[in-house]
Amino acid sequence: MARARRGLKPERQSAEERDNPREDATLKPRTTISTVLLTTLVSMTSCASSGISDGPARVDDFVGWVERVYVETELARERMNDAVAQLEALVGSTYAGDPVTAYTTFVEALRLSEAQAERLNEQIEPMKKAAEPVFEQWEESLGQFQSESMRERSGARLQATKDRYTRVLGAVEPARDRFAKLNGAMRDHALFLGNDFNAEAVASVHDDARDLIALAGDLDREFEECLSATRAYVETSALPLQAAPAPGGAARFRR
Repeated sequence: MARARRGLKPERQSAEERDNPREDATLKPRTTISTVLLTTLVSMTSCASSGISDGPARVDDFVGWVERVYVETELARERMNDAVAQLEALVGSTYAGDPVTAYTTFVEALRLSEAQAERLNEQIEPMKKAAEPVFEQWEESLGQFQSESMRERSGARLQATKDRYTRVLGAVEPARDRFAKLNGAMRDHALFLGNDFNAEAVASVHDDARDLIALAGDLDREFEECLSATRAYVETSALPLQAAPAPGGAARFRR
């Protein structure tokens, strides 16, 4: 019998090694990649589901800011008209009581108008920020529909909703700017008459006051458009039972 060559003696497999063969190392990366892909898919599905489930809360928050703009616009209109009426009485000498009281009443009405202008402005940027995730999520959701007809309907409603929101912005931002301009003009009248309040001084600002009153008329119409645009948005976009019309057709504003 020939001798076995040194160093070439075959190793014997144990029973455990035969029964439990080692895994092929080349399979491990494939298993890892599959696991990663599955985890990513689950994560993406979870994120999409989360976006949908949070949708009504985002919509409600956004509609709430539109409602706030409505309320503050309504108050702005009242404050503006009151201040202009007090100035008109002051310049036209149609006020009741003494001149000092009339001037003080005008200055207080102006202060309230300026404060309301700030309050209205404070609602606009938060409303715009609240709108962004609502429309972004809606856009993303269009690509997830299986039904083509439902996708088209949702897309059409998205565009109509965007148009209504564009109308809101197109009304409230110019009104805010004109309101600030009007308050500034009234503040000039208050400063002028505060140091020189007599018949001659009043006559010298008569034409300026008349221009200011005309500006107030334009602003009043802009405020009306603001109220109409925000009311229309809330009535069509609020969650169920929140936009039910009250007597006369007006929306029930919660905030």
